[in-house]
Order: sequence, then structure tokens, then C-alpha cells
Amino acid sequence: MIITTRPASKFDTPTFCKLWQFYEYDKSYFSEADLNGMGEFGVDEKHLDDMIQGRTESQVHLAFVNGVIAGFAVTEPTDIVNTTMPALAELLVLPKYRNLGVASYIIDTLMLSKEGQWHVAVQEKDQEALDFWQYKAVTMPIKALKRLQEPSSPDLAEYIITNQDKP
Repeated sequence: MIITTRPASKFDTPTFCKLWQFYEYDKSYFSEADLNGMGEFGVDEKHLDDMIQGRTESQVHLAFVNGVIAGFAVTEPTDIVNTTMPALAELLVLPKYRNLGVASYIIDTLMLSKEGQWHVAVQEKDQEALDFWQYKAVTMPIKALKRLQEPSSPDLAEYIITNQDKP
């Protein structure tokens, strides 16, 4: 199995918009979002296109398993604990590819490859995500993982991850 990531290109907007529907479906348990009259979740496709076209500070990365689309990640700067740092803002791995190391590969590639700190937040009710981050806390080659005691929203579990210094 070969896992890869790459930045999304301007040609990926339709694919990213469809993947975002899966993302909305996946988190609808927590957001309680409903489908619209077209049988879709309300998604601002112009904003998603702006993300891909570089008109926002977000960076979209697509993940592949053996050349087949398996998910995406969005990173963006955030201001938290009086510091600006990168955040893993959104992460989706399609169910077929979960528990195969895809999310870990994305994190290793996008977040652990740099020095410094980064931010991640997950829904407090999302036990699968909470378990994943607890597992990553003991398996990632990091200096520290700190859970924020006062999250920006009461329904979030937020973490600041400090990477190891690079030689």
C-alpha cells in the first residue's frame, strides 16, 4: 500500500467539493446538520474553491492510497494561546481507508515535518477522534501535547502540539 499527499490544484475543486459533502456527512452526528432540498449538505462551494485557488490562508492537501483519493486535510494559521501557529483545521479519511495509517501519514507529512507548535481541535463528542489523538500523543515523535483547559468552544477538545527540534 502506498499513501501519498499532494497540494490540491485548481483542477481539484469539483473533487474537493464532493469530498466536503462526505466530510459534512461524517460530522453531521455532532453538528446535527440536515440535508437541503437537493439532498446535499449546505456547502459554500465558492469558499472551497477560494481555498484551493489560494484566495484564503488555508491550504488543501489531498490524500491517496495506491493512487485513489482517500481523503483530505486543510491547514491554516490560527491565533491561539497568544500565538499564531499552524492548525490542522480539517481532516477527512474516507471510511474504507481508516485504520490503515492514512491520517497518521497526513499528520507526519504536514505537521510533524516542521519545528514549532501546531493546533488541533476535535469535537468533544467524537470518541473516535479523541481516541485517535490520545494514541497519537504517545506514538508521535513530539516534545509535548497539551490539552487546553479553556477551549475556544465548550464542544471542542483542543490541543497544542510541540514538535521536536530538528537537528
